[in-house]
Amino acid sequence: MKYVDIDGRKFLEERLRLIAGQDSVLDIGSGVKFQKQLNSYQDLFKNMKYISLDINPAVKPDIVGDIHRLPIVNNSFAAVICHSVLEHARQPFLAAGEIYRVLKPGGIALIYLPFLFSYHGNRQYLDYWRFTKDGVAELFNKFSSIEICPSRRFFEMWLNLIPVFGGQLAFGGRLIDLFIVYFKRRPNQVGGWYVFLKK
Repeated sequence: MKYVDIDGRKFLEERLRLIAGQDSVLDIGSGVKFQKQLNSYQDLFKNMKYISLDINPAVKPDIVGDIHRLPIVNNSFAAVICHSVLEHARQPFLAAGEIYRVLKPGGIALIYLPFLFSYHGNRQYLDYWRFTKDGVAELFNKFSSIEICPSRRFFEMWLNLIPVFGGQLAFGGRLIDLFIVYFKRRPNQVGGWYVFLKK
């Protein structure tokens, strides 16, 4: 597993551009199309086959399906996006195996997983799991390549956890974290992980 020590937003954009260069992408747990930080990148996907999949038919995905049993044949997609989904999967190892199964050989995937993040379940999407970087390595151990990049580093993460006003305060934490990154520290106490995989 390779640790990528750059700003998480830069990592997200660079990997989305790689995904947009493929011929097909499956957005698992998309909710409404192009939500979960993807809205500003919609134009990248206009010349490719973009398929949304969600368990909730009310959000009108292209495919209604459960990540534990994707209704898709093996080796179907060149790329997968799965943002903020695996913490809601009852069996995340089974879900990770399904992502691997539907990717073509050499296919790539961009995943976001929370680590130190507030509870965000509801009646339809219960909130089961959080993932350390060691857990990420184990979860995706079938893949030939794993890159991991932190999202919301130490101070931004802690300020973001404050109820009600945390989101507004988190920007100040991000500035402090830039100073820490300058000194090449690699904290394990982060809000979550962007993970880029190759089958």
